[in-house]
Amino acid sequence: MKVLRKGRQQDGGAQEYTCGNGNSGCGSLLLVGEGDLYCTSPHHDGSYRAKFCCSECRTETDVDVPSHIGIKVRNREMKKPTATPSPFRHHM
Repeated sequence: MKVLRKGRQQDGGAQEYTCGNGNSGCGSLLLVGEGDLYCTSPHHDGSYRAKFCCSECRTETDVDVPSHIGIKVRNREMKKPTATPSPFRHHM
């Protein structure tokens, strides 16, 4: 992800978004690709809600994405391996 000064139409699922929800975030204009999106959830109308983390201030921003992108992101999230505790970790 990178911060942009001026925008143009993007290909391949990349979309321009502004960092922040309401009063949070830095307001940077960002080029967000499918690989930057995570934690999707479906809406009743078939679209999806996803999040990205700003590369400037690390704020998470919620965005609506088309169903074809939401499904790709959700499938990728489901394929991620889950973390397993280390057998060498000691609890005190």
